[in-house]
Amino acid sequence: MADVTVLMVGGRRCGKSSILASMESMLVDNPELSKYIKIRPKGKHDLHVKKNNLETFITKKQRGAYYLVDFDASDNFNVYTFEVSHPNAWFQDFTIDFVDCPGETFGDNPRQDLVDQLTKWKAKANIFLIVVDTPFLMEGASGEFKNVSFTMNIAQLFDDISGNSNNDFRKIIFVPIKCEKWKNGLNEVATKLQKYYDEMFENRLPSWKNFSYGILPVLTAGGIEFGEFSDPQLLAINGCFDHKTSCCKKQGNSPIIRMYDGSTHVSRPGSGETIVKNTEFTDINPGFPKYSWFKNNGVYSPKNCDQIAYQVVRFALFYMLAHHSAWRIFAPSKSDLKKMIQNLETHFLKDDDTANGIIQFATNEKMWHTM
Repeated sequence: MADVTVLMVGGRRCGKSSILASMESMLVDNPELSKYIKIRPKGKHDLHVKKNNLETFITKKQRGAYYLVDFDASDNFNVYTFEVSHPNAWFQDFTIDFVDCPGETFGDNPRQDLVDQLTKWKAKANIFLIVVDTPFLMEGASGEFKNVSFTMNIAQLFDDISGNSNNDFRKIIFVPIKCEKWKNGLNEVATKLQKYYDEMFENRLPSWKNFSYGILPVLTAGGIEFGEFSDPQLLAINGCFDHKTSCCKKQGNSPIIRMYDGSTHVSRPGSGETIVKNTEFTDINPGFPKYSWFKNNGVYSPKNCDQIAYQVVRFALFYMLAHHSAWRIFAPSKSDLKKMIQNLETHFLKDDDTANGIIQFATNEKMWHTM
């Protein structure tokens, strides 16, 4: 079992594992960061494969074309373990589990195994990442966003743990992802998120004394930018279609059809081709049954994904010091710990625009630091 657990929750196919893949790529084999602390994957997982696929998708596809993404999202819980270590011998390694909770867990009539897994992991979790699909946030209506993001169900997730009166503090980070289109307006993203999660920000979070919370917008990949929503359509040939490769958008009344992979298809008379509604997609996404099309800009350049690691590791260092007596024997002194945090801040917070859209409402690590 990991020393610190991070539970990631959000809507269906919103891209939780993609931001982890980008985060890993910004941390692993980073010589400058390794002077202060090392964060590396432990055990087998496919984040590097996902990152490579995402980078290849961006750099090899035609620039300016529109694509559909997130076809291979999982509907099961996935755990990604990272090990934190330091060049100094006195620092004992510890582990952090990132647990990716599928959005299906918060929908209508979820599978019992998903409910059981959620119960298990929320009891263990020290940090919660609420991952927000920014295109839905910024361009969908309020009701549509709340439906697709399960805002009320996710808020209720904390009801039975928020009243805990002991010192077992927890942290909540709202993470709007796919922010490329709004990279010059991340403060607006943060403001709108507070509006749509008003019940949490106005009523719940201020009363949860043992929770710190904040907002951290990220550019998941940098090279793909949200373009538009469209009705879920499939290109059927003689009534046959595939729920992945047949996804498309018909361009008005013309015979031109945009396919899921960015290619263009021209429908010919007598070809037996028809456009049909993707009812399977509609059934899976009843709250907002729309395709999300993204435009490719050709460069893989994620931003702020490493800030997730900074926030998590900063919390984890203080948590380990405050709660794990065995770790304290080998832990740094408070002065050394403070220096380590300052070094992390120097590395992670060196860009002037890093703070754009990032809001910290409370940091209970400061409370631990006085213990």
